[in-house]
Formats: sequence, structure tokens, C-alpha cells
Amino acid sequence: MHTTNDQHKDSLISPFQWFKYAVYLLLVINTIAFYREESAAAALMHPEGVDWGGIINAYAATIDTAAWVVLLLLFELETWTIPDAKLTPTIQLVFKGLRALCYSSIVYAFYGYLQSWQELSQWQSLATDVSQLCNYIGNSFMYSLERFELISATNCRTLGDTGSLLALGNELLTDASHYNLAQTLAIADVLNSAAWILVVCILEVEVWLLARGPLSTSAFRSIKFIKLALYGTLIAIAAFWGFYGEFIDFWDAFVWIVAFFFIENNVAQWQEEKLEHAV
Repeated sequence: MHTTNDQHKDSLISPFQWFKYAVYLLLVINTIAFYREESAAAALMHPEGVDWGGIINAYAATIDTAAWVVLLLLFELETWTIPDAKLTPTIQLVFKGLRALCYSSIVYAFYGYLQSWQELSQWQSLATDVSQLCNYIGNSFMYSLERFELISATNCRTLGDTGSLLALGNELLTDASHYNLAQTLAIADVLNSAAWILVVCILEVEVWLLARGPLSTSAFRSIKFIKLALYGTLIAIAAFWGFYGEFIDFWDAFVWIVAFFFIENNVAQWQEEKLEHAV
């Protein structure tokens, strides 16, 4: 944190700060949206209820996003809101405990994405094709990982594309093209989660180093280069979601990238402050 007390108070009520907090609020709303989407999908994927072992599979995005929101707010407090002089050992210890909990949840969610990807291998090909969908009225048709539609007499001839049908248990159906899309989306979830974990690990190291003094020019540039590559990967995944009509995933990814732009800006200004004090 690189402002004086008066500057700090003014910065907290600036239009830029209000915009930043509005973005953070959007992320909270996104968490609720993911919960609603995953709850609807879980009701179809697990008609008998989700047991404790299956919670991370059924609610991976909700757990992941909630943990990231808390972690983001911790970074905001440490890199901007709380002045350096007030970051006491006690506060830092509390922050470390909360971050450890968040990281555990994020890694747990990453495991959930892997499980979701693996679960797709349980779908079995049926000895029939899309033209026979009307024989399965009352079942559900999978469009993608979290989107389903009930098969009815009015839509059974238009739901699928072409090719053979696949089934999970006795309730869920899909066709080859939508199954392949679900697989690709599952892989995107895994890659997206892994990239964000790497981003935050690098950011954590950067914050830890800055708390002890300014980074060397070469170290600062190296870290920046690695993070740019990771953010480029995240942008590409977001574009993929947008192209395939996964609006919630696309919107959530976009807002997260904007939110971490603020954190990166905080870190860059903190580095400048450390350099000024080192002169």
C-alpha cells in the first residue's frame, strides 16, 4: 500500500474504487448463478441426492468461485486497502489462515473438475440414433456439462443433431456432437482452473517478496512475462466459452480477469512505492 493516511481515505471513495468494488460484487452474484446452475444439473445427474463425496463434483464451480472471491478480497486488503504500517503480525497470521483455507478449496475444486471430466467416460453408447429420441420422452438431454432439457413430444425431433445416442444411467441422454462438446468444456474447466492456480501462486510469491522490499528489475519483468502468458491462456479459454455459447462461464471469466487487473495494478503501484523508499 503506497498512500498516506489522507490519500488512502480519499482513494477508498474515488470513482475508480467504487467501480472496482462493483466488479467484486458481480463476482459474488456470479457465485450465486453458478450455485443455481449446478443445483439444477445436480438434480438430474444425481436424482437420489448428492452424497458428501460427490459434492465437489456437483458443485465444483460454486466452491471454486466462492473461494476465489474470498482470496481476491484478501489480496485487495493486503495490496491496497490496509496501509503497510497496519499490517500487523496478527493480521498477517489471520490472512495466512484464510488464504490456506481458500487454497485448499481451490485445489479441491480443481479435483472436482478432474472428476467431472472423468465422469464423462461413464457415458455408454446406445444401439440407436438421434432419430429415436421420441422413444425417450421424460428423460433429459445434455447440451453441455451443466445444461439439460427435458425430452418431450414437442422437442424430441429437434433436440439432437445426428449420429448415435449416448446415455448415463437410465435418465440422461445426449448425442455424439454434444458429448464431444461436453468433453471439450470439461478439459477447458481443468485448464482454466490450473492456469488460475498458477497465477495466484506467482502473485502470492510476488506479494511475499514485496512485503520485504522492492523486486529487482529482472525479477519483476520475469514474473510479469509469466503472468502475461497465463492471462493470455485464460483469455483464450474465455473466448472459447463465448464462442460455444457458455455465457455464464464466459462472463465469469471476463469479470475475473478484470478483477485481477485491479490486483495487478495494486502490486505494480506497491512495487513503485518500494522503489521510491529504497532511493
